[in-house]
Amino acid sequence: MYQNKLTKWLDFCRISELRNLIRYQLYKFHSVSNWLNQHIARYHTYSLLFDGADTWVVLRTNVILKYINEFNSVSKIITDTGQFENGEIERVIENLNEGSIFFDIGANVGIYSISVAKKFSDIHIFAFEPVPNTAQIFKENVIKNNVSSKILLIEEAVTNTDGFVNITMDFHSSNYITICDSKYNCKLVRSTTIDTFVKANKIPKIDLIKIDVEGKENYVLKGAIKSIDTFKPVILVELTEQDNQKFADRANHDYNESIQLLLNLGYKYYIFDDHSNVFHMDCKNDGCFERSYHNYLFYFDKINLKNDKIPKN
Repeated sequence: MYQNKLTKWLDFCRISELRNLIRYQLYKFHSVSNWLNQHIARYHTYSLLFDGADTWVVLRTNVILKYINEFNSVSKIITDTGQFENGEIERVIENLNEGSIFFDIGANVGIYSISVAKKFSDIHIFAFEPVPNTAQIFKENVIKNNVSSKILLIEEAVTNTDGFVNITMDFHSSNYITICDSKYNCKLVRSTTIDTFVKANKIPKIDLIKIDVEGKENYVLKGAIKSIDTFKPVILVELTEQDNQKFADRANHDYNESIQLLLNLGYKYYIFDDHSNVFHMDCKNDGCFERSYHNYLFYFDKINLKNDKIPKN
C-alpha cells in the first residue's frame, strides 16, 4: 500500500516538473518571438514631426507626444524601441467600454490617458500628475491630440492621506514622494486619496485604475480600499520589490502587502514580462520571472485578454 502511494506521489512530482518545464519553455519562446517582432517593427512604429517650435513623436496608434529629450524615460523608450508599454495599454483598452471611467494615477506625460481617450468617443478619464513640469507637458499633449473633453487633469499626488507631501524634482520622468532632505530637490504638493476624490466628486463607478507612482503604490491602494471594494475595478499597477538595488531609494517596501491587500479583497492577477507577455499569477510561484519589478493586472471577477497567447494555468 505504501509503495503504491509512493509511486503515485513520484508520478505527480514528475508531472508537475514536466508542466513547469513546458510552461517555462513556452515563456522563453514567446519572449524571444515578441522581442524580435518589437525590434523589427520599431522602424515603422513612430515618426517625428517638427511644428516649427517643438518636436513631436507620432506613434503608429496615432497618439502624438511631445519629445522632451534623451534623458526623459518615455521619450527615450519610444525612440529606442518604437513603443511604450504597448501590451499594457492594449490590455487597459480591452477592459474599458463606451461610458467607462478610468483613473490614471501617475499619469506622467499622458500616454495611457491619451491612448484610451482616442479609442472611445464616450470615456471619462481622471488623470493625476503632481509634478508641475510633467503636468504642463501632459496638458500640451492632450491639446495636441484633441482629447481635452475626455480628460480631467488633477495636479495632486495620490497617496493614503489628504494634505501635502514632498515629491522629488530632480528626475526627468520618475519623480516620487519622499522625505525631503539635502539629497534631493523637492517640492511640497497637495495630496489626496482615491476614496476622498470619489466621495467629493460623487464618482458613480470606476472601471479601471492604472497606478505607477515609483514605489508608493501601496499608499495609493490603502487610500482606495472603499472604492476598490465597492466598484471592483480592474487594476494595473507597477510593483517594485524591496531587494531591487537599482531603485532602492524608491522601492515599494510593502510589495507583498500590496499584493496581499488585493488578494484579501478577492482579486486575482496576471503579470507582464519585459515583452508584454501576460502570465497567470501561478507562474510567479513557479519561478518564471527573475527581475524584481513588474506590471501587475489585478481583476476581481473577469477580465478581457483578447491577445493572450500564454497558458494561464
